[in-house]
Amino acid sequence: MTEITGDSPQAVALKLLEFIAIQQGKPLGDPENSGDKKWILDTYKECLHMVLDIRKWGRGSNPFGCAN
Repeated sequence: MTEITGDSPQAVALKLLEFIAIQQGKPLGDPENSGDKKWILDTYKECLHMVLDIRKWGRGSNPFGCAN
């Protein structure tokens, strides 16, 4: 795997994707257990949308009503 650096929306989304993949038992880079292409791309797209939405609302705001 490539080292992910920086705090661009894409880098944050990719890091979030890695975390979700591990939690789902589909670690990226594991040819036997990782998700298929569709799952990886769909999940990355969801992660990127979430990161962009959070950045749009700003740090410290809670637009989704989540517990802090």
